[in-house]
Amino acid sequence: MSDGIEVRTAPESPHNAALYEAGKQLLVDSVEVGRDFCKFMVGVSTGAIPTYLALVGLATGKTFRPSFAEGLLLLTPAVLFLAGAVIFAFGYFPVKAELSLDRPGEIEQARDANMQRRLRAATWGFGVFGLAVLTALAAATFALSIEVPTGAAGQ
Repeated sequence: MSDGIEVRTAPESPHNAALYEAGKQLLVDSVEVGRDFCKFMVGVSTGAIPTYLALVGLATGKTFRPSFAEGLLLLTPAVLFLAGAVIFAFGYFPVKAELSLDRPGEIEQARDANMQRRLRAATWGFGVFGLAVLTALAAATFALSIEVPTGAAGQ
């Protein structure tokens, strides 16, 4: 007995197979891209601290003794670079999640939550990093304008 419905399947075309593989790779890579970005930016943010401090040291010289306000202004970018690195580190570290491989919805929910957390950390971290760069430019300009007395220190 037939209902008159006939189902025919054609072999998968190479184009469709390639699209399926590309989609699968995008799905897997979507989790790693955010993690890799945060990992890279932790290194950039922490590396910016000694670079900035060295430039300020070159601009001001060894004899420079800043006032409290000057010291606070000149250290602000370094603190912001460090804060950015901490935020990026939160995006890099994994989060403990319990899920069952028998429930694809649970896996997708955990993946989406992980991606959202990393996106938030990357966005906030990059905002703080950008602010640190801007304050570093302003502070370096200020450091270059400071007139440090030359001559023997301590005489």
